[in-house]
Amino acid sequence: MSALRAVVLDEADEMLDLGFREDLEFILAAAPEDRRTLLFSATVPKPIAELAKTFQKNALRITAASTGQQHADIEYKLMSVPAAERENAVINTLLWYESTNTIVFASTREAVKHLSARLHNRGFDVVTLSGELSQAERTSALQSMRDGRARICVATDVAARGIDLPNLDLVIHADLPMNAETLLHRSGRTGRAGRKGTCVVIAPAHRKRVALSILRTAKIEAEMIAPPSAEAIDARYRESILTNALLSDAITEDERVSVDSLLAKWAPEQLAAAYLRVQLAARPIPEDVTATLDDSGDRTPRTREAFAGGSWFKVSVGRKQRAEPRWLLPMICKAGNVSKQAIGSIRIFDTETHFEVAADKVDSFLRSVGKNGTGERGVHISSIDGPGERQERPQSRRRPPGPPEKYDPMKPRPERADRKERYAKPKSDDFETFMETPRPAREAKPAKAEKPFAAKDKGKPKWSKPVAEGEARPPKKKAAKAKDHKKPKAGV
Repeated sequence: MSALRAVVLDEADEMLDLGFREDLEFILAAAPEDRRTLLFSATVPKPIAELAKTFQKNALRITAASTGQQHADIEYKLMSVPAAERENAVINTLLWYESTNTIVFASTREAVKHLSARLHNRGFDVVTLSGELSQAERTSALQSMRDGRARICVATDVAARGIDLPNLDLVIHADLPMNAETLLHRSGRTGRAGRKGTCVVIAPAHRKRVALSILRTAKIEAEMIAPPSAEAIDARYRESILTNALLSDAITEDERVSVDSLLAKWAPEQLAAAYLRVQLAARPIPEDVTATLDDSGDRTPRTREAFAGGSWFKVSVGRKQRAEPRWLLPMICKAGNVSKQAIGSIRIFDTETHFEVAADKVDSFLRSVGKNGTGERGVHISSIDGPGERQERPQSRRRPPGPPEKYDPMKPRPERADRKERYAKPKSDDFETFMETPRPAREAKPAKAEKPFAAKDKGKPKWSKPVAEGEARPPKKKAAKAKDHKKPKAGV
């Protein structure tokens, strides 16, 4: 340690989060005082700043960008899609941008496995990075990205730090990051060393506000975009086929013989059709993704006039299934791919629930429900002609109808007029007469039979009983002596 001249600590904030603070303080305290200490981190929280003040002298802080703007070389996009179509949005995003290298971030290892298998089945060259892989497997996956054998890496947050891949132009957040720092570290894999990059945050419709909050905390302004449609991707395919650079290259001498033989045997239209089929078959087919409406600023209260001409539907759960609006409304919105502003009155009955949908959302609601269902086992949504009649609750017998009256203790009670008939013991209204009335004599209880006298000395031994004067007390029986088994028998 005495020969140490420089200490370089990369990802310093992560080292503190993982619980290495005491070890770092021990190493820095044991190092020579004339050393150089270099701390690197994309984010500098307060613990890192305190550590730098403690173990650095005349420290100089260098920032790559201004504190008011994050990742100036990265273009952020926010894409809101239905939760059931999130993977389809990832596929269409990959096909739309056609980046040389791409990292797709997922939240868990299982999500990485599922998404990588889905992309591999669609024809993408994919590798994975997660905590369950060994260091050799991680190195092999990164080398595949550098060599061009793979173009897409599906990873957990283990790849959010310390990875630098060439020509990485696109980062896709398939699952939302936990906080703003994770968002910055994930997105920082692109836009490095002066290169431009694109970051696409795919947010389910019901978590759109969470995504906006994370972006706001990270001081990032993202552009709201719709997911690329299958028609738009197909149109871009065909345009790229027409503008392919290979079509403008000159025919070489080695190719001349084959070209002449093809033109002699096949018509130009047939050759063009075959070329088009080959190009389209080499690319994955895009998916159908439903674009959600931007209702982030719609905070107006709902009125009955807004639902004029709407339609009614029923869902097959009711009061007996403990149906409540707090979980019925999110389920209905998710199934129909609509916001809560499009749902009107909700009436809960014993075995079913009726709800109203705005007139301009009925068609899209029916298409989404017919395609995705409710997402709950045994729960179905169907259309009805009109709402059911509200069930009136039975009136309580204990409380009389009408407004409550003030209690008067002195008011006569007509319900007690039959008190004399209901009670066996009559009571007089005149208290003095009631007190002078003699009470009937009580019947005498039969006397209890006397128990026969039992002698107190019954059951006692004779020698313990008292004896008369002059009589001798009977002798006590002597206890039998215990046999001595060790005593030898006579004659042995």
